[in-house]
Amino acid sequence: MSNSAAPQSAPVKVNQTMAFTGCLLLAVAIAAFGLSLANIQGPVLESIGGMDSFSLVTSLTSAALCLMTPIGGSLMDIMGTKKLVLWFGLINCLCGILLAFPLNLSMYLLVRSILSACQGAFASVPFIAVHEIYDAKQLPKYVGYLSAALAIGSFIGSWGAGWLLDHGMMSLASAFPVVFLAPGIWFIWKYLPDAELHPGNKMDWIGIILLGICLFALVFWLNYGPVLGWGSWFELLCMAATFISLIALIYAEKKAASPLIPLQLFRNKAYVVVLLICGLSAVYLTAINAYVPQAIQQLMHQPASISGTVTLPRVIISVVTPGFCGAWVAKKLSNYWKSFAIATTLIAVSTFCLIFIGEHMPVWFVFLILAFTGLADSFRTVSATPAAQMLLKPKDMGIGTSLVGFIISLSGVLASSIFSIAYNSLVTANPGAAGMTQGIDTTLLISCAAALIALLLSVFVFRPIFPKAVEATKKND
Repeated sequence: MSNSAAPQSAPVKVNQTMAFTGCLLLAVAIAAFGLSLANIQGPVLESIGGMDSFSLVTSLTSAALCLMTPIGGSLMDIMGTKKLVLWFGLINCLCGILLAFPLNLSMYLLVRSILSACQGAFASVPFIAVHEIYDAKQLPKYVGYLSAALAIGSFIGSWGAGWLLDHGMMSLASAFPVVFLAPGIWFIWKYLPDAELHPGNKMDWIGIILLGICLFALVFWLNYGPVLGWGSWFELLCMAATFISLIALIYAEKKAASPLIPLQLFRNKAYVVVLLICGLSAVYLTAINAYVPQAIQQLMHQPASISGTVTLPRVIISVVTPGFCGAWVAKKLSNYWKSFAIATTLIAVSTFCLIFIGEHMPVWFVFLILAFTGLADSFRTVSATPAAQMLLKPKDMGIGTSLVGFIISLSGVLASSIFSIAYNSLVTANPGAAGMTQGIDTTLLISCAAALIALLLSVFVFRPIFPKAVEATKKND
């Protein structure tokens, strides 16, 4: 990178602070848009007569986000971070404003999909840009601050959109995150250092098409299986398209001059393990964001105001602790695997404790357990991106960092689909509170199992190979 060490002159320090302010605002905007739109999606669709398309909107926006994440990484290496944020950020702002005035379902679906695609394109920018602003030893601390910004944005988006909706301001509820995104774009454009470009890289259009087919087919296959039947012609077609396009994508990427997903990255065992740990440790997020609030309302018979604030302690922990966690991780290389181990242990213990959620579980206990997941997220976030970047060559920094976000997004899509299949099957087999309890317990059990696998990878695979892999990367630069 062009900024391998942070200069000490006062003007440069000011520029660093301003550039990082842009990264923080971008992180807040990304999280606020995601949570605000998800929180009011039902009422908005109901207002335009599109409630039957709730699952379709969720599926398409998730696929668009996943697809554009690696594409954004490739574009970053070709056109630079600043131009990427400028163009996709401005389109995102325009889409956010248009969503305030949805005329019909077709318009809403199109604009939401474009907005999600833009979000995917620059979702990794704050974590890549911080690498261009500060040196490697400072990265975990500042990545911790970005993690706090995401937590703040999540709360602002969810609570802010709900408050505006309750007060009859649905239009503002869709558009208000623009107030964070617009200045964030300006700060990054004005103050972010110009990173080294790789103009020799070309867009891998064949890879983009095949990845798009694979992702959209996968999402439709998993989401509509319980509705249409796994043996329906549509499901069989989606299944075939998923596997055929995946095989074709792997073959095409081997031949591509500038592949969308450089397969040589997957020859780096340590990097692959980081991706696996990130994906597995993010599975539980779908369970606590979607199913725990439902359990609080339906099984514990608490009002929506309680279920809406149950994650507040988690958010507070996620805001307060990342800076301290990042500073600790940065002290020595061995703290990276310890940080992963702490995060995955906290997730496994927390989800295991919540497996028995029901009418007899006190609400304060749920608040307490979810607070521990905030600490887990702090340790995971401050370790994941810096660890991945330490294993990447400069020319792969954009796409390599974006793949971390891609895996986390894909993990959410797969978890949502798998949870939906398990939950719907158990509720159908056992109608009423019993089936709902079994369904929610199953989502938490799956989350616990995923976290335990991530813990084993952290301790027995990542720990011994990471220092050697970092040293090998330094020698090859």
